[in-house]
Amino acid sequence: MLTSMERKYTYKPLVVEVTTPDQAYTKQIILDKNIASVIGIVMICSHPQLLFYRGSQKIDINGNEIIPEDFDSMLLMSGGIGVSPNDKFKELEHPVPAGNGEVKLIYKDSANALVAFAPYKVRLMLKCLLR
Repeated sequence: MLTSMERKYTYKPLVVEVTTPDQAYTKQIILDKNIASVIGIVMICSHPQLLFYRGSQKIDINGNEIIPEDFDSMLLMSGGIGVSPNDKFKELEHPVPAGNGEVKLIYKDSANALVAFAPYKVRLMLKCLLR
């Protein structure tokens, strides 16, 4: 087993352009063959208030549901500028094997009286452990 000093990481983005209000958007990527597992996730947005108030998602990795449908995006966002870069990712309880490498995101935009819709870009960042 590798020590923490020997572990090598990479980061993979999955980007969704939200162009229409109150819709679900499905996006998939295939992880590189040199990725062994996914160990952390974070949601980032070009307009964080839209992600916070309007967003929810479902995330599957290698056919396994990691985040259930309608899980509020606000719970996967980082605290931003006041948070250390090492503390920005939600660490998964157990590393999720990359397996076939398929990552699927179903992102939903839902109306919220606190913030009006404007087009925005959502980015799911995956922290991955290399083989």
